[in-house]
Amino acid sequence: MFPSCINGMKVICAGFPKTGTKSMARALRLLGYGKVYDFEEAIEYGLEEWGEILLNKSTDMNKVLDQIYSDDVEAVVDFPHSFFFEHFYRKWPNAKVILMIRDEDDQFRSMKNMLVEAKSTYWLANKIMPYLSKTSRFFSRWSDHMLLTAMGSEEPNELKWKQAFRRHNAYVKSVIPEEKLLIYSVSEGWEPLCKFLDKAVPLKEFPFENKAGSKDRIAVKLMTDSKLIRGIKKDLLNICLILPILFAFLAWFCYRLLI
Repeated sequence: MFPSCINGMKVICAGFPKTGTKSMARALRLLGYGKVYDFEEAIEYGLEEWGEILLNKSTDMNKVLDQIYSDDVEAVVDFPHSFFFEHFYRKWPNAKVILMIRDEDDQFRSMKNMLVEAKSTYWLANKIMPYLSKTSRFFSRWSDHMLLTAMGSEEPNELKWKQAFRRHNAYVKSVIPEEKLLIYSVSEGWEPLCKFLDKAVPLKEFPFENKAGSKDRIAVKLMTDSKLIRGIKKDLLNICLILPILFAFLAWFCYRLLI
């Protein structure tokens, strides 16, 4: 059971990745919402807690919601939030839900390209770092299980991913009452979004974030300044401290064998 809360969460974005999630997060911030938790915030503030859910160590979603999404978090966007949208809605039934939509071919292509590019650009982190860092190893399993849970495959699979996309969108529409749900494409801009949220249309143009080559892309943010990177750096520092001791011990051991 999920005890409901009347305070806190105001907007739950249930759209899958690559449906304008970064644009939506930026738009909500421009509209004055306090803390907006995106994919990066889920990792920064709830890496271990979401890991327990994704790695089958816990099914206590209420614990995750209570610990990570306090009263001052007003909106959530992108995975893992969008996949677990129903749990957020049960907890905060007064929140409004936005289902961002996109052509399924474009969504699949964009998501596939994002993963392929990230693995190509950060091949060292993907291939070698998990052997050196427990934090990197944990996140690799975390992200693989997120994709496996939501999409049916951790590697791009057109059949499974498109079916998961359609199934998720249909489920959102079946669960959320019509008056609480906005089916929305970011290409529509401010008007339908502001009308649904009872907000004045800003003077600024609607933001279009996370474009190819942008410094605001997820991979760039995660690899530059995040809890994840701080954890990996700490692991590598520990290795650097331990290796001289290990080599000294091996040298001593070999010396004892030779004398």
